[in-house]
Amino acid sequence: MWKYNRGEWSEAYAFLKLLADGKMFLQNKAGEKTNSSCSIKSVIHNEKDGRIFEFVRENNNVNCLLNYSCYNTIAYSVFAKMASLCADGICNKKTKEKSFPIIEIEEFYTKELHLDGIKSPGDNKDDIVLKIIDSVDNTLFTEGFSIKSKFGSAPTLFNFSKASNIVYTIKNCTEEEMKKINTLGTSEHKDVKSRIEYILTSERLSLSAQNSRMVNGTYGDIKTNGSFFMWNLDILDYRIIFVLAEMLKKVYVPESITDIEQLTNLLSNENPLQLKNNLVKTPAAYDFYTMKMRQFLFASFCGLTASKKWSGKQKVNGGYIEVQKDGSILYQKALSDESFTDYLIKNTKFDTPSSKKEKGDFGDVYFSNEYNSYCIDLNFQIRFK
Repeated sequence: MWKYNRGEWSEAYAFLKLLADGKMFLQNKAGEKTNSSCSIKSVIHNEKDGRIFEFVRENNNVNCLLNYSCYNTIAYSVFAKMASLCADGICNKKTKEKSFPIIEIEEFYTKELHLDGIKSPGDNKDDIVLKIIDSVDNTLFTEGFSIKSKFGSAPTLFNFSKASNIVYTIKNCTEEEMKKINTLGTSEHKDVKSRIEYILTSERLSLSAQNSRMVNGTYGDIKTNGSFFMWNLDILDYRIIFVLAEMLKKVYVPESITDIEQLTNLLSNENPLQLKNNLVKTPAAYDFYTMKMRQFLFASFCGLTASKKWSGKQKVNGGYIEVQKDGSILYQKALSDESFTDYLIKNTKFDTPSSKKEKGDFGDVYFSNEYNSYCIDLNFQIRFK
């Protein structure tokens, strides 16, 4: 029995919906549907045994091709029905488990489409590969797309791990104050926001970001997962971690600000890193803080994480598909990365993960021999709105 999570089942939904409708609309940087669209000629799916499937829309039917030979013909209406069943299975799942079955979709995939699974195997980063006819110049081209879904909770762009913790030293902190701060909240529920507010509003104490936290006493190596956050950020710009750290100071307070566009604007006005004017305001009209967040968000879209070594590859060979809450499908051309990073800035926010030890593992004040100082860690993930 197939079991997938909401995001993976949403890839099946997009596959079925696009073959049923044959069209998707371009999304603007505000996340809104535009009048521009493209027509779907076919969907290509590669299996791990080398078989190449193509599902071609023609004359109200989808012709199912295996190695360019047709083995089945299915009406658009059947794909529309299966897309509806898939959406219902995702939105009304009857289990609390993250991975769950949708029997009707599995049977359709295996019996009618002859596919072994939803996802193409291997290192292919594309969730779906489409042959598209552009509505502007009527040209046919093949592109891969990643898929995010708003079915259920908003999708994440950057996922947290213990390696995404950012370490702050607490200037002038004593053991007595460490104990006092750590009493805010309970062992089951740390009141991290009250702890940060206490430090930031204290006349004696101050927070200073240092680095990402090591996991198991190491920053990782090529063969294993570890703390690669600083390693990966150094490929972009080491100062990005300090931009993130300043933003988290505004996230982890009772009057929390989580909107990334709003946070970049605040940092641009406050200039907490005390950069010179020519770094804060650039000739391209993008300030330093916004530029660094553009870099980080786009790199996260391209595969940057905190716990795995990143190649630095930022070229995306296709685009981005977003399944809306109502089931409609919009797309972005990620290759035009300036427009796409506009979209990312305007449509993402910080999210605060669980601070429990087995989850994010942060929010307690502790003494660090590495920094010879009392410290506190903050963790985060970034979601689409």
